[in-house]
Amino acid sequence: MAKAGRPSSGKGKLLTVRLTPKMRYSVELLARIQRRTSITAVIELALERLLHDKEMGLTNGKGEYLPDLIFDEDEVTCFVNLCLHCPELLTYDEELIWRVIEADKKTYWKAHRTPNYEKIKANWDEINEQAIKARH
Repeated sequence: MAKAGRPSSGKGKLLTVRLTPKMRYSVELLARIQRRTSITAVIELALERLLHDKEMGLTNGKGEYLPDLIFDEDEVTCFVNLCLHCPELLTYDEELIWRVIEADKKTYWKAHRTPNYEKIKANWDEINEQAIKARH
């Protein structure tokens, strides 16, 4: 088992990755060839390239990098951004939550397709309770 190692910036999180012995050796060879200091650096570079790949990566039809559009340190804001930009990626439970938010235009929306993040955050527990009720 290879560990992704310590994050290069203090903000990263540890990720454990299971590799076959041959795959680990291959990554170690690649690290040597690229003069990288660790297999973590090789894996980060490979992931970065894959994530930005036009066909397989995380770009939309306009070529925008989805994590730049969606990610936020705040979980609720990140969720709402995901719903706005990639509703097709929602799980069933997330769809139920989103339906509650979409249905209450007066409370959770400032204008057309402009969510009121503050009110959504303030009522997050209630929104989830309504979604659970809708599930049953």
